[in-house]
Amino acid sequence: MMACGELYLSIGTVIIDDIILPDGESRMARLGGGAVHAIMGMRLWAEHVGLAAPLGEDFPAELRQQLGELFDLQGVRDRPMQAPRAWQLFEADGTRHEVFRTDFSQMQYALIRPEEYPEDYKKAKGIHLHCAAEDVPLWVEFLKSHGQPVILWEPWDPVMVPENRELFRQNAALVDVVSPNLDEGRLMTGKTDPQQVLQALLDLDANCVALRMGEHGSLIGDADGRRIWVPGMLFGSIVDVTGAGNAYCGGFVVGLARTGDLLQAGCSGAVSASFALQQFGAVYDINDLHEEAEFRFEVIFSNTPNPRRFAFDQLADVWDEIASRQVDKTAKSERIAREGALQPGERVLDIGTGTGGLLPAILDRAPALVLAIDLSFSMLQKACSNHPDLISGKVSLSQTDALYLPLADGVFTVVYCHGVFPHLSDFPAALDEFWRVLAPGGRLVISHAISRKRVNAIHSRHRAAILRGDLLPSGQDLKTILAENSWRVLICEDGEDFYLVLAERPVA
Repeated sequence: MMACGELYLSIGTVIIDDIILPDGESRMARLGGGAVHAIMGMRLWAEHVGLAAPLGEDFPAELRQQLGELFDLQGVRDRPMQAPRAWQLFEADGTRHEVFRTDFSQMQYALIRPEEYPEDYKKAKGIHLHCAAEDVPLWVEFLKSHGQPVILWEPWDPVMVPENRELFRQNAALVDVVSPNLDEGRLMTGKTDPQQVLQALLDLDANCVALRMGEHGSLIGDADGRRIWVPGMLFGSIVDVTGAGNAYCGGFVVGLARTGDLLQAGCSGAVSASFALQQFGAVYDINDLHEEAEFRFEVIFSNTPNPRRFAFDQLADVWDEIASRQVDKTAKSERIAREGALQPGERVLDIGTGTGGLLPAILDRAPALVLAIDLSFSMLQKACSNHPDLISGKVSLSQTDALYLPLADGVFTVVYCHGVFPHLSDFPAALDEFWRVLAPGGRLVISHAISRKRVNAIHSRHRAAILRGDLLPSGQDLKTILAENSWRVLICEDGEDFYLVLAERPVA
């Protein structure tokens, strides 16, 4: 998930933390503050991360150097005040008490204003907004006037009280995501159960809520009815919980901006939080951590209940009946298999095989091997019962996610992606995986046996909320995406009752 060239940033505060441990041991003058923890959470995933925050006139030069080694500091402004500091006091049971040594109103007054915003930051793809609640409308209007970045607002703790519900409502409706912690959500809503807290916050006109629940993970929901729980997972001992929530928000911003998928965003946030828990202070050495970050992402992702998987599990028993009402599958399946130019003895990957509808047409062309994968185990069970003679040695089945194929490079000659492409939450990532497992000269077939218009009409009103945004791009748009990713497009048909794009991974 590592990305180069994209800019992400936080607008907020830098605080110097003085940490006192239960045994009296101290860790003094550590970089902290919500913005710094957030951009550190971003930095795991992106090379170019900026900071828009004030620094006091006595801010230590060595701490400024630490920031400059990892982040773009064009948005930093020096203020005629003392650098904000806070005590972080830990008890033996892990409880943390934060005691600010700087007047909160002074910190608020010193915050960066839109007129101080660097020109280069206007191209930001994702923004963590950790400013005064009264300034959120001003910032959103300014940021949206320069593009359409993903904006996550992390409210300050004092804001999340019942008397501020209308202020929360106003701001939550403006941003893409609002991310309070569970205690803040409970105080604001008067609810206790996390699901009820989430719904109550959404009822306050929030577009999307990422409710951070500490060791219990996060609960994510949006106004369209999507609900996702991302588990909290540890990858070693907890050293300091300070800033883990801010780091989660930073990772979430990058994940959502890159993929548009709440599940992947939540997992990215959880990974960022997991690193924050393992050291004192916000900043740490990220050299050689990218592979570990990807590993943690895959562990968390695989342990997260997948709402798409659940939706297709629920559909497995009726899938064939629904499909038979929509299209004469046989003739179109034969054409799809034929357009892949599959030759006898070649190796085939069938992405999103579902109940195995395309398998007979593929096998008619005598491939040496067929691997059929699907996210839904229930769909694969149905494929087995539909085609027992085919599954008994001619076809191998595997439950896996198309975004994370557990396969070696270059082992297939043809990849079929029939009836499933819009359900892949990250098109570029999926195409990268297809490219990787295809041999040079291999072909990719992306198809639907009905029109794009009909596909999108079915999905947009689907009873499963998670599928309503799964829209099939136009043939021309998909052709552009493929070309931008070095594919050679051979066929592009986006017709009244059929959709097929054939692309080749060039030999050189």
